[in-house]
Amino acid sequence: MRQWKGTGSIAVWLTVTVSLTGPAGAEAGASKADAPAGEEAKARYDKVVDAYLHNRWAELAEAMKIPRKTLSQLSRQQQEDIAYVRKAVAECRPTWWERSKAGKEFKFRPNVFGRSFVATFSPKERPGFQMRTISGRLTMTISWKAEDLDSLEPPDDKSMAGHGTKQGDMAEANLWTNLASAALIASFPMRTLKAIYENENSKQRFGRYQLFQAQLAPVCHGSPRSRHAAMVMYFSGFMEKYGKGPLAGTRRAIGSMFIARLLAEPKKWPSIHLPHSLPDDEPEAALGEFCIRQIDRRWTLAEDRQLREAALALYKTNSRTALKTDRVLLPNKLTSMLDPDKDQKAKAARNAWVAKKFEEAIEQQ
Repeated sequence: MRQWKGTGSIAVWLTVTVSLTGPAGAEAGASKADAPAGEEAKARYDKVVDAYLHNRWAELAEAMKIPRKTLSQLSRQQQEDIAYVRKAVAECRPTWWERSKAGKEFKFRPNVFGRSFVATFSPKERPGFQMRTISGRLTMTISWKAEDLDSLEPPDDKSMAGHGTKQGDMAEANLWTNLASAALIASFPMRTLKAIYENENSKQRFGRYQLFQAQLAPVCHGSPRSRHAAMVMYFSGFMEKYGKGPLAGTRRAIGSMFIARLLAEPKKWPSIHLPHSLPDDEPEAALGEFCIRQIDRRWTLAEDRQLREAALALYKTNSRTALKTDRVLLPNKLTSMLDPDKDQKAKAARNAWVAKKFEEAIEQQ
């Protein structure tokens, strides 16, 4: 009824059949109460941002209790940042998140990429989702290990431990991929799904389209730490040992999107320090692998937000067309084929663009 693919990191569903920061202005020895009001507001703002970027949810909840007077002392941009964090937290930690920790089955309505659907959470099944037809209607059961969601233990995938990734980051990324897959399937009429799965070529193309949307989901909907964990995995798609198979095309497409954004406006990504040079052969892959060592640094809130918004823009640009074309249109107007075996021509164009833009970026430093 279903096919489960474990990647050794983020696991995804491939196919589902239809049967389915001492204040300088303060006097020495001054008490906290004597500190300038603006200084106190700035300290509160910094606590909010730091807690959010590091997934310290209890600390963030306390820091977000900002009195109206304190909030008014922040700059307009800082106030917008606070509002953004509040909205982002509500999205990446919806009400059903905590409810699942009770370990009981319940119905809930997740929303992924604007698609809302009814599903049943089951704590008993292995992580993933099941789809069945009951009286001609599609029903979904989604499972995850609730105890893993906020786990600070090292990840099961030992190759991710060196990036500061926790098991909770990986579990969250995995959950969003499964929710996105289920949301996509639920958006199609049963008759259309049957037609797709009756033809091997259309089934494989739909599988790649499904993987593309599923792997974008943790970058768009996840927490900052989960977003970074996902991007580390996606940059690995440029590595030779991960360059084949159904995951490679979707990983590289998302990595290519980030590289296009980075080289177009490198000053907007101060935490990414470009290498001194790139090889003439495969410069995009070399830069992608280099980014693996950069992506888990102490990013700014602006960078984290830019990454999230860039991923959402990539989804909006390709949500309707990628299934038909089997390719992803990138921000630089180049493309990335979802089928890695058909990406040679598009990759050559991307490599030429990367080589040119990289030299321009280095000259501007």
